[in-house]
Amino acid sequence: MCSRWMAIVLLVVWPVESWAQLPADSTVPTTSTAPQPTADVTWWEAAVAVGGLAALSLADKPVNTAIQNMRTTTTDDIANVLKYFGQPVVFVPATLVPILVGLLSHNENLTMSGVRIGSSLLLAGATTGLLKYTVGRWRPDESSTQYKFSPFAGHDSWPSGHTTMAFALAASASYELHRTWATVGLYTLAAGTGWSRMNDEKHWLTDVGGGVLIGITSAKFIDRQWKVFGITAPSFLFSSEESSVSFTLPMPLIR
Repeated sequence: MCSRWMAIVLLVVWPVESWAQLPADSTVPTTSTAPQPTADVTWWEAAVAVGGLAALSLADKPVNTAIQNMRTTTTDDIANVLKYFGQPVVFVPATLVPILVGLLSHNENLTMSGVRIGSSLLLAGATTGLLKYTVGRWRPDESSTQYKFSPFAGHDSWPSGHTTMAFALAASASYELHRTWATVGLYTLAAGTGWSRMNDEKHWLTDVGGGVLIGITSAKFIDRQWKVFGITAPSFLFSSEESSVSFTLPMPLIR
């Protein structure tokens, strides 16, 4: 139990402490002119992504079987720690601490970094919650086939909420930190979160894949790296004049 909580503290403190050590001009500039997206996610690209996941679903059952055959008490212990990267116990402090430290230290860049991370998580969580309820996919520990769906009936396997939130946090935080080591570390933790859900037989491979796509897209949209279907994130997320904007943290269905 002690080692588990030590790991959770490290998952939060490691990136946040790095933020606090950065000079005010090291993060994304907080100016009245927001960055312009360099890519536009179109409908046909989204359709290709969905088609790719559909094709990948052929591997869902073999991958699940292979992972369960390799499952041990050790993998369960590792998964039990890694899954926290996709839970509120990690992503809520990882959002609030930069905001509070930024406000107390009068570092507006740090404050707005926290706001953007929180907004990315909010978007990712809302999207995931809606899709879970609508799609109604059965989990691998509920069904012997990956192709069982009961829309609006309470089954919520696709996409993986833990994976969505983990990759939204990784993509957004790495963008704010602009450090190679942070990017590698954060994405490694996010990938570990996705693996942990398959190890625990709570998600299929394509549940995790869907979470990766939604999490990264949400972060890149909020950070104004991407447009999505021609829509651009609001510029006040980068405006010093709007730095006091309030937002609500996401609490999605992340089972």
